[in-house]
Amino acid sequence: MIITRKIQINPVGTPEEKKGYWDTLFSWQRNTFQLANLISSHRFIQDNLIRMIYLEEGVKRKLGDHAKDELGIFNCSNLHSTGKMSQSFTDLPGDIRGSVNQYVSGYYNKEKEAYYTGDRSLRNYKKTLPVPFSARCIRKLRWNPEAKNFEFTLFGIPFKTYLGTDRSNNRIMLERCLDGEYKICGSSIQLGENKTMLLLKMEIPAKKIQLDPGNVTYALLGIDNPIIAINGGNKEQAVKIISSIEKKGYYIGTKEEFLYQKMRIQETLKKMLQAAKYNKGGRGYKRKVQSIDRLKGKEANYVNTKLHTYARLLVEYAKRNRSHKLILIKQEIRDSNINEEELAVLGNWSHYGLEEKVRYKAAFYGIDIEIIQ
Repeated sequence: MIITRKIQINPVGTPEEKKGYWDTLFSWQRNTFQLANLISSHRFIQDNLIRMIYLEEGVKRKLGDHAKDELGIFNCSNLHSTGKMSQSFTDLPGDIRGSVNQYVSGYYNKEKEAYYTGDRSLRNYKKTLPVPFSARCIRKLRWNPEAKNFEFTLFGIPFKTYLGTDRSNNRIMLERCLDGEYKICGSSIQLGENKTMLLLKMEIPAKKIQLDPGNVTYALLGIDNPIIAINGGNKEQAVKIISSIEKKGYYIGTKEEFLYQKMRIQETLKKMLQAAKYNKGGRGYKRKVQSIDRLKGKEANYVNTKLHTYARLLVEYAKRNRSHKLILIKQEIRDSNINEEELAVLGNWSHYGLEEKVRYKAAFYGIDIEIIQ
């Protein structure tokens, strides 16, 4: 199982050295998202060049592997062709170029069928795209007892972590990586306005617990409560369980508890937007909207934290009952007669994010997930 931990890092050195390091990092960030968009567009053109009727017949050929397709003009695969194209980005280390190529091509191969059915559009990568690299690039990882933080080098740039209060137990995770208990995988660096985060991926062994093969937990993603869970029964009894789930179910969260802070942030942001035109300027646009900038991301962070909490409680409930499977039942299965007010509230639950977090946490204990559409 692979998990990702966000760890704050900063370059180490004299002020002059740090300035050079920051210039290099931001240069990598600019080149990374530009290369990602170029590869994505190139892959799309590779698949559609033959459909461009305004090209001459001699030009209208696939940019593919000639050995696999007689219309191809390359003697290599699609992945290799985009890899050759990325060599023009000389400011990027070769490992980053290869990681970007694999990252973008992987998503393209996964989603390209949806491009032609109209379910998705071609991905557009923004400048906030993390800079990816392989695990072998993290070198000289060690614990510094004086600084009480970890140190490592990345492409020759020395970094130091800032663990802070460490509520996520990142120190323990990194120590286990040093001991070889956990394996570091391909990771990335995310450069923000105020913080630089290392998105460290680690492969950890799943916890083996004794599960009952005949035991199933059902969870209803509801309106009045984010989750109502019940244990027992089988798939054929789903309709009966749905009708009785509110009477004897295990409740996780309430509508008021979830929405109170979320709606409060939204109302505050709305008032700030209305009052922004009366704020003092003097230093341009940023000064007038600095109060709004402080609220940016607050709502998303709040929802993300709540969904993590709800997902953890649900998986712990299934684990206590030793259920081998957790079945998530969406609201539309239970009641198709939902009024507009309830539908607006349902849109605030972020069901997809909740499903992803439940799936991620359940896999840690070997619990299977099934979603009833």
